[in-house]
Amino acid sequence: MRKNSCKPPPKWEQLHATKGICGRVTNWDEGVPFNYSEWQDTPPPRTKFTTVEYNNKMIIFGGGYQRTFHGDLYEHDLSLQKWRCIDQDVSLVGGPSHRRSHKVVLYNDEMILFGGRLVYGKRNDVFVLNLKTYKWTNKTPSPEICPQPVERAAHSAVLWDHKMVVFGGDEDASGSSAYLSDLWMLDLKTFTWKLCSPTGTLPTGRLGHDCAMSGDTMYLFGGYQGRALNDMYSINLSQGIWRVIGHEVVVRPTSFLCMLGRPDGRKTDLGSPTCSGLLIWGGAFTDTDTYTNTLYNFNIKSESFEAIEVAGTKPTARLGHAMLYHKNFLYLFGGCDSSYYNDLYKLDLNPPSLLHTMRCFLRSEGVPYKDSRKDTRAPSRRKVQSFRVQARGSLCNPETKIEDTSKQLDNIPSETDASNALCVD
Repeated sequence: MRKNSCKPPPKWEQLHATKGICGRVTNWDEGVPFNYSEWQDTPPPRTKFTTVEYNNKMIIFGGGYQRTFHGDLYEHDLSLQKWRCIDQDVSLVGGPSHRRSHKVVLYNDEMILFGGRLVYGKRNDVFVLNLKTYKWTNKTPSPEICPQPVERAAHSAVLWDHKMVVFGGDEDASGSSAYLSDLWMLDLKTFTWKLCSPTGTLPTGRLGHDCAMSGDTMYLFGGYQGRALNDMYSINLSQGIWRVIGHEVVVRPTSFLCMLGRPDGRKTDLGSPTCSGLLIWGGAFTDTDTYTNTLYNFNIKSESFEAIEVAGTKPTARLGHAMLYHKNFLYLFGGCDSSYYNDLYKLDLNPPSLLHTMRCFLRSEGVPYKDSRKDTRAPSRRKVQSFRVQARGSLCNPETKIEDTSKQLDNIPSETDASNALCVD
């Protein structure tokens, strides 16, 4: 955040704290089902799951908890702040098997899922969830119809046009890991795959990275390839040309992070003067097993990173969490460090200024005042200092008469003048 800016910094708020006992161990080979009775409608702790926002609800599926793989589906009402369990095991109703490190995109009224890691091996299947009815459909295309991506996990997926764009991930090759660097597109109208052949400076193979869209351009950051990465690439999907973005080393090498842009893929502007690009949060410096909870903004115009100052109750550093953007708020759920989490946080990207808060207070108290928001002239230093003293005295003294208060606050500086007013000192 710029030092001279007087706009309040983005503010974190914890909506739900972690519940239950972390560190539960189940047998890897047997894949023991999770005991849901102790959680009721709250999702158990998890990492490397997926989430989308639909109809004012956060929808989460799958993930893992130590050696347990989830196959459950939950929704969280973002207005009522209430969880609801849709299904504890979607594989019993035609859905995908228990998994983590899969990816999803939102397309119209459907959530499209591809790939992921199971207790044994990885998958390259495609499932569609109707978000109106919560009905699953297996839409995996036949190898006879089109070429198929290899089975993979910890890849990335974004929506572009009517296509799901998949890059990279981890493939099981003869019992060892292979870092993938291929680019595929799944046509969501015909459910056929196409292997892309982009040109330019191609990214190296990796897993645990993330991608985000801005217009026709897909941005890729970080990941893991035997070591954590902090390189940045972009590709214009309509032209098919990769390019590496040289940037000052601000963000440390990070994997299993989240990078967030506009959910509809349009030109990114998250509505905040300090967060006007792609947001990056969390992940792990895998080489040292340390985690981060710093919020970064990637400015698309200047192609530069900036650490964002935040206020409030920050989430603990972690990896494998999920984030979504809804109505100028960033929501964050789950993840892990040495423990596993099912806590929920909200980040207000554009919190109200002091003057806006005071106006709301005066309206709620029925105090008349003159709103000078149409006046673009900056108030004088003397006027602002007088306003501060009078306002504080009026609001802090319960015996102050409303008539006196209304006179004292007759000329509140406009919202456009707020930065000048509050920066006098």
